[in-house]
Amino acid sequence: MTTDSKKNIEKAYASKLSELLRQKWQIDDAPNEACWPDLLIGSNGVDFGLEVREIYSDEMRKGSPKRATESRNIQRIKLICKKYYEISSIPIKVNFLGNIESSKRFINCLVTATKELKDFEQVRLEPDRGSVVFVTKLPVSCVNYSHWTYVSDKVGWVSELDQKTIESKILEKAAKLPKYSANTGI
Repeated sequence: MTTDSKKNIEKAYASKLSELLRQKWQIDDAPNEACWPDLLIGSNGVDFGLEVREIYSDEMRKGSPKRATESRNIQRIKLICKKYYEISSIPIKVNFLGNIESSKRFINCLVTATKELKDFEQVRLEPDRGSVVFVTKLPVSCVNYSHWTYVSDKVGWVSELDQKTIESKILEKAAKLPKYSANTGI
């Protein structure tokens, strides 16, 4: 099941593609992800399905170790954020670098540091060896702001992929075309 945030990213990719192709597309969600392509596209009276696929350079049969690490970091950050707001009502934006495994140390450090900050003031913290956190205090109107990020997951990792890797991923998606065609009539 695709999450709402992932579906929004897929739509953003499709929108950018239509812009680059200088096309005006009507982009809709498919009614059933198991039997339909990711998105349904309408363009000048022509309808087609669009599959969106991220490809990781370290991808193996069971997925990408880099993507798995990124997922673990996201879960850790969600936990730290949840625990922080259970203790403090001060809204903050946080960017993490390095090791983020010690959630208790991070939470204590964030609670202590944010008490003295003014709105939009930023501080650099080192709550644990090998960890750096950039915290920005937000105005009270940003209650429970939770769009915190692990910076190392947001920069880098973009690399050239060889043509064989791309072709193999296209062939994986192409194998689903008969199923999609039977269900969509496209």
